[in-house]
Amino acid sequence: MDASLPVSAAWSTSGAETFVNGASHMWWSSVVHETPSRSLSIVLGSSSTPSKSFRSRGHASIWSGSSDIGKQVLHASADKLLPSLVELGGKGAIVVFDDVDIESAVDWIMVGIFVNAGQCCSATSRLIVHEAIEDKLMARLVEESKKLRMGDPCEEPTQLGSLTSAEQRKIVDGFVKRAVRAGAEVVCGGKSAPGKGSFYPATILRNLSEDSEAWKEEIFGPVLAVASFSTEEEAVRLANNTEYGLGNAVITRDASRCERVAQHLHAGIVWKNCSNAIPTEAPFGGFKKSGFGKEYGALGLDEYLQTKVIVASEADFSWEWYVSRKK
Repeated sequence: MDASLPVSAAWSTSGAETFVNGASHMWWSSVVHETPSRSLSIVLGSSSTPSKSFRSRGHASIWSGSSDIGKQVLHASADKLLPSLVELGGKGAIVVFDDVDIESAVDWIMVGIFVNAGQCCSATSRLIVHEAIEDKLMARLVEESKKLRMGDPCEEPTQLGSLTSAEQRKIVDGFVKRAVRAGAEVVCGGKSAPGKGSFYPATILRNLSEDSEAWKEEIFGPVLAVASFSTEEEAVRLANNTEYGLGNAVITRDASRCERVAQHLHAGIVWKNCSNAIPTEAPFGGFKKSGFGKEYGALGLDEYLQTKVIVASEADFSWEWYVSRKK
């Protein structure tokens, strides 16, 4: 439902154009029928051809999704000189220091990657853990991840729902298989779940190089990549060594260190002692390859508005630069 908030903002401010890919056609079709004329244009179509779908009916364009399609949206908007807001992919990191409560840290790590089956642009899908607690933390993380109950997300016991499609499950599985061939160790999950639906189990990968695909690229599934560090400087470098900059997290009991690391993490939102918490009143948006512009909050509404200045003078008054008033 990430798209519902920018759409509601566009609707309330009037005149924006939003691109929605094929997976959401049915739901968005009902929205289109309820939309006042010319206040909002929701474009339904293939995500591979957004540039062919846009029309210059609004005063802004909005895209939430992959970076590749975001570039196409920007090209299409540039042809019509439309200002654009693009909220794109992410490869967030959660940095865990050696002074944490292991149970709380494990819970936040799981929130950061397994909510919505990992299909979340703000997911903290890279775990960077201090080497002093790596083994202890990993043992608990693997234990709890293996216990996650997969099923219908509308049912109370479910903790891990299906991926959006069989195609997305193939993409996720492809990332994992290529990582294994490149030398990664699967310590949890790693194989498509049998039965109905497009389920993929909670998966954790170790022994990944910094330049590996699974460490660098957004997988958009319940797959966590793990690395360790020994110094604060190394942790910050590992976290920032990515083309993305949407969300990062730091977990530590040391308040000074928590603030210091948060200031050095390059991301549009940084979580201190939590992860993937996105208040709707706070501006949300990324740096670098994660896009630009803000959603949510007052700044989010500003993205959909145009500033107009009206200058007024008193009637019958002039500067008399060229024409003097008769005395």
